[in-house]
Amino acid sequence: MELTSGAAELLETDVRVTREDIHIHYCIGSGYAIPSPDGCAAVRRLARTEGILTDPEYTGKALAGFFQLLEQGTFDQDEDILFVHTGGADALFAVEMI
Repeated sequence: MELTSGAAELLETDVRVTREDIHIHYCIGSGYAIPSPDGCAAVRRLARTEGILTDPEYTGKALAGFFQLLEQGTFDQDEDILFVHTGGADALFAVEMI
């Protein structure tokens, strides 16, 4: 929690993140650095609907998990949600999409 407190301090915000605010949902597919069918489908979905490119190996699998949570109704309709796209779109040209 030290990192989130330090980030809040740097951003000069009163918003504080507690351990209860963090929820981990694993969506790793077949394994590390291996594209999954769900991840590739999520990459295509985001590219087609929003024009945003993500990699199929890491962000794509995380995005697939995020879409699953949305479809399961995990989040309140009025809730603010942040999905962090950390880059890696260049991997789209390095791996075969499933």
